[in-house]
Amino acid sequence: IGGLAHIMLPTNPANAVAGNENKMRYADTGIPMLISMLLKQGAVKRNLTAKIAGGAQMFQTVSNPMNAFNIGDRNVESVKKVLAENSIRIAASDTGLNYGRTIYCYVENGAVEVKTAVKRQLVIL
Repeated sequence: IGGLAHIMLPTNPANAVAGNENKMRYADTGIPMLISMLLKQGAVKRNLTAKIAGGAQMFQTVSNPMNAFNIGDRNVESVKKVLAENSIRIAASDTGLNYGRTIYCYVENGAVEVKTAVKRQLVIL
């Protein structure tokens, strides 16, 4: 049993219109939802592990040269916090920097492939 969450923002905004947002986009709501789905499918919580990838700072602008709104780093921090709160160990990670990643998950053996266009590399997590 496995699952994948594509986190877009670290926290679900408090001012979101109820029922109008996709809670899976946010680390603080999406990860608990994913855990719940896995448990309903028969996963055992103490056996769950996580592999995380992403969290890149894709855009640096002249008006924001220091990346003051670094969503990538904030997403990674939030994901780690939520996983720790749920006692889920991070088995591997490939996060940060300034390039996108394509993720391939193989539930049958737990492997995760991370491909990058910029570095032209393949990382197996």
